[in-house]
Amino acid sequence: MSLTRRGRIWHYEFEIAGERYRGTTRQTEKPKARIVERREYERRRDQLTLGETKGTVTLTDASVAWWTARGQHLRSAGTVAIRLEILRRCLDFSLPARLIDTPDVEKAMSKRRGEVTHNGRLTTPSTANRDIIDTLRPILNYARRVMKVQGMPEIDWSALRLPEPKGRVREFTAAEMTAIRARLASVPHHLAVFDFIATFGVRLREAWFPLNCLDVDGRRISLRKRKGGDWHTIPINEAWARDLAARSGRAAKARLRYVWFWEDNQGSIHELAPSSFQHYMADTLDALGIHDARPAHDLRHHAATQYVRRTGSLAGAKRLLGHENIATTARYAHASEQDVRDGLFGSEPAPAKQERAS
Repeated sequence: MSLTRRGRIWHYEFEIAGERYRGTTRQTEKPKARIVERREYERRRDQLTLGETKGTVTLTDASVAWWTARGQHLRSAGTVAIRLEILRRCLDFSLPARLIDTPDVEKAMSKRRGEVTHNGRLTTPSTANRDIIDTLRPILNYARRVMKVQGMPEIDWSALRLPEPKGRVREFTAAEMTAIRARLASVPHHLAVFDFIATFGVRLREAWFPLNCLDVDGRRISLRKRKGGDWHTIPINEAWARDLAARSGRAAKARLRYVWFWEDNQGSIHELAPSSFQHYMADTLDALGIHDARPAHDLRHHAATQYVRRTGSLAGAKRLLGHENIATTARYAHASEQDVRDGLFGSEPAPAKQERAS
């Protein structure tokens, strides 16, 4: 290695494996220039050792190859594409895949946790886990196992995964359901959506199904856009079939896309937005002092819990909710305080009265 002074600036020059490297240290003092020279020498040496030359598989290469072979064919491809863009924002995709190690993933996790989401809140641990770990891991595995990239470190994924709160199940009490329905009685369009979700346990967006998804004769609704991207059908009874058929007819005549609408004073109907129902439900819960419930999603929990309580069938609840894994459905099989009370005292005699001592 050698240093050459040009004007006031020191420049370095060295050779590694037959290749000569030259550059400026941007330093005017020789001791500091030596430090820069040594750092540049070690960086170039490590690049050659690790194969960071022409033909190296970068994280971009690996992600494109994985997406082409696997990602685009997943049912959740749309969601995965969004998460890939988030990952690209949090991690340098120009890096060689073989250089991605635990500290790099940890930095990406930290960066994602510091970002503010569309609702103005910091990213939750669950979201960071999905956006970074669950998106990056299959790409690196593909690079190692399929693309045969050598020298990739073993990443401690379990240590990187942030603790997530256990999914809670919220079941409304009979008194709460009565109070909510009484308050919604003055806005029948919101009440209709409320009853639909509380009965069939669909997600908010799934309740807004296209008109052609309703099969009145077959008494079923086909949901095309489930969370996982698959098809799912839910059965309806005669009463719901009549109600939804009438709504569908009026909606089609008014050239609306969905069966949910509101009517103005002139009798014209207008499309009801999911956000409108969500906001009205939030106001309703707040007005009733029900502060530990989510406006729509807890209705799904309520429907599932009620179904399991009535039938005792987890398999039926799994089919109703469209879960892939029955372990996900099992959390709705919890016992309420009234279940315990009935089990303890339902058929048991009352405690004997104590006799007063004579």
